[in-house]
Amino acid sequence: MQKIDFLNILDGEFSNLTYLNLVSPDLSDVKIEVQPFQVRKIIISYLNGKINSLNLNRWAEFLCFRDEYVSKNWENEKSADFYEDMWYVVQKLSTPEIDGEITPETVRQYLKELDKYFENQKLQND
Repeated sequence: MQKIDFLNILDGEFSNLTYLNLVSPDLSDVKIEVQPFQVRKIIISYLNGKINSLNLNRWAEFLCFRDEYVSKNWENEKSADFYEDMWYVVQKLSTPEIDGEITPETVRQYLKELDKYFENQKLQND
């Protein structure tokens, strides 16, 4: 597995996802930053019917179980705390058997949980 594979999955390329193993060798030197806009993009793809709930679940599961995916400035504890809500949304998508079935209604709620990141971005850009 190469860095481009991780980037493609993060961007919603699911064709390789069924072939990639969650326990394939860790690429400890590879770190892929996950941003709220990327999580939002995948959720909106689901709501627009471009991907199904199974692929949304597989995507989230892959991100949760691979050490290559990190938050921006992941080595800084404050930054990691800032992105905790984003990762909680990804985690809930990865465990529908615990957090409830992936439906348009639940996914819309997850989008609302991500809103804080976009409000903050707007304030920072003003």
